[in-house]
Amino acid sequence: MGITIDRIWAHYPSEKSGEITYSDIKIDYSEAYKIINGVVKFLNKKEIGKDSIVTVIDYNTLDHYILHNAIPMAGAIINSMNIRLTTVNIKRMVEEIDPDLIFINRELMEPLSGVIEGRDSIVIDGEWAYNNFKNNSDIVNYDYLDENQPAQLLLTAGTTGVPKGVLYSHKQVNEAIWSISSLLSAYGGPAKLTNQDNAMAIVPMHNMFGWGMAYIPQLIGCNLILGGKFNLESTVKIIEKNKVTWINAVIPIANLLLSVDNNLSGIKILLGGSYISEKLKNQILNKHMEYASFYGSSDGLIAGIGMVNSYESSKSLPEIEEVIRNSVNLAPFASVRIEKLGSSDYGKIYFKAPWLPDKYYLYDRGNYKKGWFYTGDIGMLTPDGRLTIMDRESDLIKSGGEWIPSATVENFILNFPGITQCAVIGLEDPKWGEKPVAVINNGVDKYKLLDYLNSLVDGGNMKKWWVPEEVHNIDDFPMTGTGKIDKSQLKSIILNQ
Repeated sequence: MGITIDRIWAHYPSEKSGEITYSDIKIDYSEAYKIINGVVKFLNKKEIGKDSIVTVIDYNTLDHYILHNAIPMAGAIINSMNIRLTTVNIKRMVEEIDPDLIFINRELMEPLSGVIEGRDSIVIDGEWAYNNFKNNSDIVNYDYLDENQPAQLLLTAGTTGVPKGVLYSHKQVNEAIWSISSLLSAYGGPAKLTNQDNAMAIVPMHNMFGWGMAYIPQLIGCNLILGGKFNLESTVKIIEKNKVTWINAVIPIANLLLSVDNNLSGIKILLGGSYISEKLKNQILNKHMEYASFYGSSDGLIAGIGMVNSYESSKSLPEIEEVIRNSVNLAPFASVRIEKLGSSDYGKIYFKAPWLPDKYYLYDRGNYKKGWFYTGDIGMLTPDGRLTIMDRESDLIKSGGEWIPSATVENFILNFPGITQCAVIGLEDPKWGEKPVAVINNGVDKYKLLDYLNSLVDGGNMKKWWVPEEVHNIDDFPMTGTGKIDKSQLKSIILNQ
């Protein structure tokens, strides 16, 4: 982060090893470094420094990228706000964090006017830093930075209630960034990122700094393309115009990109956020794309990425993609232990890494214990050391004493023709405790779906008690701030139908 990137840029101040593109602006990393230094001086003049908190409310713009680097390098803590949270939650988080300064995109001023009222705020437009500091020539001395100094205040998605805050130091962010970079660049795999790539960060920068993309491109020297506010049509145009070769995206965004007629052939995509269905895998391969799975969170940063082990290099791409569809290779220096559920091979996933904090900064829930973090996920370790993620514990359904992994059932349902979205939830049942219920998009015959699922039972691919007892059709699925189906809201909708 601040310390590491400063050293790299300072050693190669004129080497044009990569460029950043945003709208009509194109700058190399040496130019970006000078702009960042200008913003650092600006922040210090405003007495923003050690222990100051600066909130950024923005899309994936050049400003957001510059501020991700400049704020920590000024000695302050950056809090990149999840703009997909409700206005109520954003207001609550700003009040809890009480930032010393807020940067807010002009387009978000009106809906969030009540959030920033009475606070020291700077309105930005994606090009604010470039327009104000592109001619800066002064380089700041960063000797005052300490690796253990707080640098990033991340917020969780709030899917289980109020978003929780997680504070990371320069050292912890550096370790996580180098770990992600190593997995993507030093090992073989379908989503390998190299200095020859034109990489587009589609994952929002509030989401774990765009899964590291606020920092990794300048470390390896690849080109970085920023698309601003996500819009399907404009994103496709940006991908084509800039000859993008590598992107990252959560599953719902990937589904959108694949739903339109566009030329994505040859693009590598890093996917995460939820289960990668067999249907999505086939869509990607049919477009001659490659993918790998990403497993991480604001609570613990990177846990793993699906890569190729050396003995698998001779396998075909479809074989490799099936192996890593929902499994990852653990990040360097990371460890996982599984607390099994009953007699099953899978259980609760506990995670440990050097960059792991020991508690939440806001609303501590006790997930961090003795150096381990309980992820809330259910999974298993394969014989070759991969971690397979099966479901969220909160999404598991216990029916008649048997566990039902909802994500696995959803994968089968998504293979049925015409289904583009689905969720399997557990509803209270007087006989079994809980019963599995499927929710699918309208226009699909639910009786034919049940016939199909029962045929899978007869073929030995599915357990009989996994077959949903009810199927409901709806038009719109409620979504969380990270683009996942909100199953808590969905249960309420179904119960009130």
